[in-house]
Amino acid sequence: MNNDANFSPRSYHIKATSPSLFFLAKKAMNRCNNDLSIDSVTAVLLSVSTIEAFLNEIILFAQICTKPEYQTNQHREIENNEEKIIIRLKEVSKKCKKGNIIKRFHHLFNILSAGEFDLKKVGKCKDLDLLIRLRHALVHMQAIKEIIGIINEGIVQDSWIQVVVRSREEKTNQKMTTEQVEFLRQNAIYAGDVECKYVYSPYILKMLKKLGKLNLLIQDADELINKRECPWNWLIETDRLAIWACQTTADLVNLAIRSIPEGVIREKLELSYHASFKLD
Repeated sequence: MNNDANFSPRSYHIKATSPSLFFLAKKAMNRCNNDLSIDSVTAVLLSVSTIEAFLNEIILFAQICTKPEYQTNQHREIENNEEKIIIRLKEVSKKCKKGNIIKRFHHLFNILSAGEFDLKKVGKCKDLDLLIRLRHALVHMQAIKEIIGIINEGIVQDSWIQVVVRSREEKTNQKMTTEQVEFLRQNAIYAGDVECKYVYSPYILKMLKKLGKLNLLIQDADELINKRECPWNWLIETDRLAIWACQTTADLVNLAIRSIPEGVIREKLELSYHASFKLD
């Protein structure tokens, strides 16, 4: 449009992107197959993006609903008995813009339900907090320190020595002397002698412990964590984690809409979101 001065708004609508993001999250979830499913990370990242997009859409919806022209021109079906909801939406548009996503969601639930709906009481507060923490750990990934050490130093298996000797003799077409074999034995480090340890920060350890209690980590995760035998992000590659991330997202969106008193506004939001936020 070249000249906004000639443009006269007649109606306000929202192009919701959160359903599309959630669709992608579910696609990633469906690609997961038991353990070692890298798509679980994709599902987590897209789930949190969905939550944030939905929150921003509700804020924009609140801003549009509180415009005088919205209530008088194109949306006369909003009845007088919903004036209280309009007042709450005004509060949403003011108080839920800033802050971290967890606090913003708490404000949203509290305002829309006039304090009657508590996110903590429905058991989703901890899930939301854990999902956001996991997303932050992935997006702001810190360098993973790897410590390489030698175990059983000086102990070399004879079978390994024999393989090396035979290989060298075939390449050089010369037989190794006893002194050469002994020198190889004294100075060799074979693969079994090298061991890697990974350093986990207290933040990561606390998060992994919570995920482990929900049975969302790979098999034998506790042993791997204790021994520090792999990078921490390998431990979360499970289909269970992907399902949990998507289910938490769907539950939060549907709970947010249900926290609004029944009426035209709630019906509009249910039509826009309810069908999209299901796992089946």
